[in-house]
Amino acid sequence: MEKIYSDQDLLDALKKESKDGLMGPTYHGYLKGPNRPSAEAIRARFGGWTNAVRKAGMIPAARRTKAEMKKLVKLGKVDAKYPALRMGMSVRELKVSVGLEKPRKPTRERYIDEGARIARKLGRAPNFHEFNRYTRTVTAWNPYRLYGRDWKAFKRDIEKSLKEKDKARKAKATRTKRGKAAAKPKATRAKAAARGKAKAKPKARARKKK
Repeated sequence: MEKIYSDQDLLDALKKESKDGLMGPTYHGYLKGPNRPSAEAIRARFGGWTNAVRKAGMIPAARRTKAEMKKLVKLGKVDAKYPALRMGMSVRELKVSVGLEKPRKPTRERYIDEGARIARKLGRAPNFHEFNRYTRTVTAWNPYRLYGRDWKAFKRDIEKSLKEKDKARKAKATRTKRGKAAAKPKATRAKAAARGKAKAKPKARARKKK
């Protein structure tokens, strides 16, 4: 005769398979163990494996909510990279949101500087996907939200920044060149004066001998 399990029996069976009482077992992982209630019975009773795991007070291995992912990141149970990607955030933003890192005030200039760095690599201002691909600090969603979803405005600011920085570099190079050119005649005159003094010294010694 088949044993009849109560809801609590099934939930307790799930909890026993958890290593830490926080992360629930996977469906296939549960199937590997002997002498336990049927996995199909659990799915049927609670309307799916994920629902059953949550009902047991644990976080499922799949279909995690944002709150569940943040909790796991905060506790160090999972790497922050995949949850951050799922939520459209940078790893730093996710860590800040769960209190693992101190917040850093976002600035328009920082996003423009990052866009300019990528633009120098590409030879033009990046589009949304290119920014996401080459960024080292923030995701494309940061400037996208800051600019009210107007990516063209962000690109214009990147191009403006590049022009200003190129202009400043050229001006600096010109000043350096002029400085070197002005210093060259002075150095030549100093060398000539030194040679003149060197020639005058023997004559002075000759007078002393007389």
